[in-house]
Amino acid sequence: MSSWASHLATESGLTTILQSGHDAKLLCAQRFVRLFAYGASFLVLVPFLASLGIPDARIGLFMTLTLLGDVFISLILTAITDRIGRRRILTAGTLLMAGSGMVFALSDNFWALLLASIVGVISPSGNEIGPFRAVEESVLAQLTPTAQRSDMFAWYTLFGTAGTAIGSLASGGIVQVLQDRDGDSNAAYRVIFIIYAAIGVVKCGTGTARNCLFTWIN
Repeated sequence: MSSWASHLATESGLTTILQSGHDAKLLCAQRFVRLFAYGASFLVLVPFLASLGIPDARIGLFMTLTLLGDVFISLILTAITDRIGRRRILTAGTLLMAGSGMVFALSDNFWALLLASIVGVISPSGNEIGPFRAVEESVLAQLTPTAQRSDMFAWYTLFGTAGTAIGSLASGGIVQVLQDRDGDSNAAYRVIFIIYAAIGVVKCGTGTARNCLFTWIN
């Protein structure tokens, strides 16, 4: 049984992730947390805009411009990452997450929300956006031996998928509970964006993450 379990762990890549260094595990955890935030905010984004009385056509414009803006921002940041430094890019991303979450939690202005959505990388689809995955993957490639990279990237992707799914599930549950208690959908949606902002603050303020990754992404 022990031999079978060991073989399964090796073939599934579980051994690779368990034996990886602290830095690699930290990057996988950061991806999970980030995609948790994306999954949670994506689920309530359209209902939130609708609760503000924004017409459907404008909501469609919002989603389109957000997606295009995110692509444009990603291209720019990816192009200058090595010049600025990977650690600074990742740190800036967490600050932008926190800022955009607070704008959504406090503002009713369509254009302010649109700007925050683009600059603060609010995901219109729940999927990975921004330059952060590219930066993290380049670091993972440095941290992981060539023979084990496919396993590491597979688990890195799995962490992201799990984060999105669990974030959406948690978001739906929180909104339902708050709506049943208070009868205010808009306030319930804003709580999700406060959580989104809090996740950005936690990611930015994690001294352990900054110290562990300094050698690789300064």
